[in-house]
Amino acid sequence: MKTRFLAALLLLAACVGFVLPGAPAQAQDKKAQLLKDHFPLKVGRRWIYTMRVTAGKNTQRIEYTTKVVRKEEVEGIGECFITEARSVDRLFTTEFYRVDKGQLLNPRRMEGKSTANFKGRVLLSEKGMSQLDKKDKDPISWSWESADGRGKGTVTLKGREILRIRNYGNLHCIVLQDKAVFTFKKGTVRRHQERTIWLAPGIGMVKEFMQLKDEEGTVALETEAHLKHYES
Repeated sequence: MKTRFLAALLLLAACVGFVLPGAPAQAQDKKAQLLKDHFPLKVGRRWIYTMRVTAGKNTQRIEYTTKVVRKEEVEGIGECFITEARSVDRLFTTEFYRVDKGQLLNPRRMEGKSTANFKGRVLLSEKGMSQLDKKDKDPISWSWESADGRGKGTVTLKGREILRIRNYGNLHCIVLQDKAVFTFKKGTVRRHQERTIWLAPGIGMVKEFMQLKDEEGTVALETEAHLKHYES
């Protein structure tokens, strides 16, 4: 079952703006800090999660670790922070993150032997963060697509929510939702993914809920992860 889970997990996708030109330096610094606080990328930082995985009638609970392993210059992309997600001793996902002009980008993901490159994949932005508390604002959204054209989606900054996490109490989180469509087997099979993540200041992701559905709307895979522990 664990092998089947890891194979299924490799189907998951991930997720969302810029600094206004001429803005006062103090305001820019505040927006930049909001971005860093909610998605902290520091080499050596580590998060441990417990996850419920349901595939069909089978449910399993596992523990996995995400760690920022290095920062390096990547050809064709630029300077990136690189994270690895592992379950026990098996690596199943490597993510590339780049901070550029007030945006946190996710230009590449490696899953096993496959590599996915993305165009315009923004996970978070300083501008979006600064607009969270404005009244009567419309939802802030960003669109993205994979370089091969097989995946596309929209990330929406839903707002704020207080979330209670065991060992950490009530956390004031921002909520992001990513809705995506992936096409396989020469365009004949499509999968719909909806992923919601909760980000807490000073910590990062504390919860994730994901569903992968077929064209008829049947849930093929569902996961729910909660933060167990993190090390800064």
